[in-house]
Amino acid sequence: MSVPLSDTGEITGRLNAALAGLAEFRTAGRPGWTREVFSESYRESRQWVAGQMKAAGLEVHRDAAGNLVGRLAGRNPAAKPLVTGSHTDTVDGGGRFDGVVGVLGALEAVQLLRESGAALERDLLVVDFLGEESNPFGLSCLGSRALAGS
Repeated sequence: MSVPLSDTGEITGRLNAALAGLAEFRTAGRPGWTREVFSESYRESRQWVAGQMKAAGLEVHRDAAGNLVGRLAGRNPAAKPLVTGSHTDTVDGGGRFDGVVGVLGALEAVQLLRESGAALERDLLVVDFLGEESNPFGLSCLGSRALAGS
Protein backbone atom coordinates (compact mmCIF):
# COMPACT_ATOMS: atom_id res chain seq x y z
CA MET A 1 0.00 0.00 0.00
CA SER A 2 1.41 3.39 -0.89
CA VAL A 3 0.59 6.55 0.99
CA PRO A 4 -0.03 9.70 -1.05
CA LEU A 5 2.60 12.31 -0.28
CA SER A 6 -0.16 14.73 0.66
CA ASP A 7 -1.00 12.49 3.63
CA THR A 8 2.48 12.22 5.12
CA GLY A 9 2.02 15.39 7.18
CA GLU A 10 -1.12 13.97 8.78
CA ILE A 11 0.64 10.68 9.53
CA THR A 12 3.64 12.48 11.00
CA GLY A 13 1.31 14.63 13.10
CA ARG A 14 -0.54 11.60 14.47
CA LEU A 15 2.69 9.80 15.31
CA ASN A 16 4.17 12.88 16.97
CA ALA A 17 0.98 13.35 19.00
CA ALA A 18 1.02 9.70 20.08
CA LEU A 19 4.71 9.86 21.05
CA ALA A 20 4.09 13.06 23.02
CA GLY A 21 1.04 11.55 24.70
CA LEU A 22 2.89 8.46 25.88
CA ALA A 23 5.91 10.54 26.94
CA GLU A 24 3.69 12.21 29.54
CA PHE A 25 3.77 8.99 31.57
CA ARG A 26 7.01 8.87 33.50
CA THR A 27 8.05 8.55 37.08
CA ALA A 28 8.55 11.95 38.72
CA GLY A 29 12.00 12.50 40.15
CA ARG A 30 13.61 9.87 37.91
CA PRO A 31 15.80 10.69 34.92
CA GLY A 32 14.70 10.35 31.30
CA TRP A 33 11.41 8.63 30.59
CA THR A 34 11.38 6.16 33.46
CA ARG A 35 8.39 3.81 33.29
CA GLU A 36 9.55 0.68 35.08
CA VAL A 37 7.30 -2.37 35.00
CA PHE A 38 4.51 -2.36 37.62
CA SER A 39 5.15 1.29 38.58
CA GLU A 40 2.25 3.73 38.72
CA SER A 41 3.45 5.53 35.59
CA TYR A 42 3.64 2.21 33.73
CA ARG A 43 0.15 1.13 34.81
CA GLU A 44 -1.26 4.51 33.76
CA SER A 45 0.58 4.42 30.43
CA ARG A 46 -0.87 1.00 29.62
CA GLN A 47 -4.37 2.30 30.26
CA TRP A 48 -3.59 5.10 27.82
CA VAL A 49 -2.20 2.62 25.24
CA ALA A 50 -5.35 0.49 25.58
CA GLY A 51 -7.38 3.62 24.82
CA GLN A 52 -5.24 4.30 21.75
CA MET A 53 -5.78 0.74 20.57
CA LYS A 54 -9.54 1.10 20.97
CA ALA A 55 -9.47 4.46 19.17
CA ALA A 56 -7.67 2.74 16.26
CA GLY A 57 -10.57 0.29 16.04
CA LEU A 58 -8.92 -2.69 17.71
CA GLU A 59 -10.57 -5.17 20.06
CA VAL A 60 -8.41 -4.95 23.21
CA HIS A 61 -7.66 -7.47 25.94
CA ARG A 62 -4.89 -8.51 28.30
CA ASP A 63 -3.66 -12.05 27.83
CA ALA A 64 -2.76 -14.47 30.64
CA ALA A 65 0.80 -13.08 30.76
CA GLY A 66 -0.36 -9.47 31.09
CA ASN A 67 0.46 -8.49 27.51
CA LEU A 68 -1.84 -5.80 26.15
CA VAL A 69 -3.21 -7.09 22.84
CA GLY A 70 -5.19 -5.19 20.21
CA ARG A 71 -6.82 -7.25 17.45
CA LEU A 72 -7.87 -6.15 13.98
CA ALA A 73 -10.05 -8.96 12.67
CA GLY A 74 -9.12 -10.51 9.35
CA ARG A 75 -11.38 -12.27 6.85
CA ASN A 76 -10.24 -15.77 7.84
CA PRO A 77 -10.44 -16.36 11.60
CA ALA A 78 -8.81 -19.80 11.17
CA ALA A 79 -5.62 -18.30 9.71
CA LYS A 80 -2.69 -17.72 12.06
CA PRO A 81 -2.49 -14.02 12.96
CA LEU A 82 0.16 -11.50 12.03
CA VAL A 83 1.76 -10.13 15.20
CA THR A 84 3.64 -6.88 15.66
CA GLY A 85 4.42 -4.51 18.51
CA SER A 86 7.00 -3.96 21.19
CA HIS A 87 6.92 -2.68 24.77
CA THR A 88 6.27 0.55 26.64
CA ASP A 89 8.15 -0.10 29.88
CA THR A 90 11.61 1.42 30.28
CA VAL A 91 14.76 0.96 32.28
CA ASP A 92 15.50 3.59 34.92
CA GLY A 93 16.38 6.72 32.92
CA GLY A 94 15.16 5.18 29.68
CA GLY A 95 14.92 6.93 26.35
CA ARG A 96 11.75 8.52 25.01
CA PHE A 97 11.46 6.25 21.95
CA ASP A 98 12.79 2.89 23.15
CA GLY A 99 10.12 0.25 22.65
CA VAL A 100 7.23 2.66 22.24
CA VAL A 101 7.94 3.25 18.54
CA GLY A 102 7.16 -0.42 17.85
CA VAL A 103 3.78 -0.16 19.55
CA LEU A 104 2.77 3.28 18.27
CA GLY A 105 4.10 2.60 14.77
CA ALA A 106 2.01 -0.57 14.63
CA LEU A 107 -1.06 1.41 15.71
CA GLU A 108 -0.41 3.90 12.91
CA ALA A 109 -0.20 1.00 10.44
CA VAL A 110 -3.61 -0.18 11.68
CA GLN A 111 -4.97 3.33 11.24
CA LEU A 112 -3.70 3.43 7.65
CA LEU A 113 -5.18 0.01 6.89
CA ARG A 114 -8.55 1.10 8.22
CA GLU A 115 -8.45 4.40 6.30
CA SER A 116 -7.58 2.61 3.07
CA GLY A 117 -10.46 0.18 3.48
CA ALA A 118 -8.06 -2.76 3.13
CA ALA A 119 -9.14 -6.03 4.71
CA LEU A 120 -6.47 -8.50 5.75
CA GLU A 121 -6.88 -12.23 5.24
CA ARG A 122 -5.74 -12.95 8.80
CA ASP A 123 -6.04 -11.13 12.11
CA LEU A 124 -3.46 -8.48 12.90
CA LEU A 125 -2.40 -8.35 16.56
CA VAL A 126 -0.65 -5.32 18.01
CA VAL A 127 1.06 -6.28 21.28
CA ASP A 128 2.45 -4.16 24.09
CA PHE A 129 4.54 -6.83 25.80
CA LEU A 130 4.61 -6.76 29.60
CA GLY A 131 7.91 -6.08 31.35
CA GLU A 132 10.45 -6.42 28.57
CA GLU A 133 13.16 -4.23 30.07
CA SER A 134 15.49 -5.16 32.91
CA ASN A 135 14.15 -3.91 36.23
CA PRO A 136 14.75 -3.98 39.99
CA PHE A 137 13.00 -7.37 40.16
CA GLY A 138 15.74 -8.99 38.07
CA LEU A 139 13.25 -10.17 35.44
CA SER A 140 12.98 -9.12 31.84
CA CYS A 141 11.19 -10.15 28.64
CA LEU A 142 8.26 -11.38 30.77
CA GLY A 143 5.53 -10.97 28.18
CA SER A 144 7.48 -12.21 25.18
CA ARG A 145 8.86 -15.20 27.08
CA ALA A 146 5.38 -16.17 28.16
CA LEU A 147 4.06 -15.84 24.61
CA ALA A 148 6.94 -17.99 23.35
CA GLY A 149 6.26 -20.60 26.04
CA SER A 150 9.51 -20.09 27.91
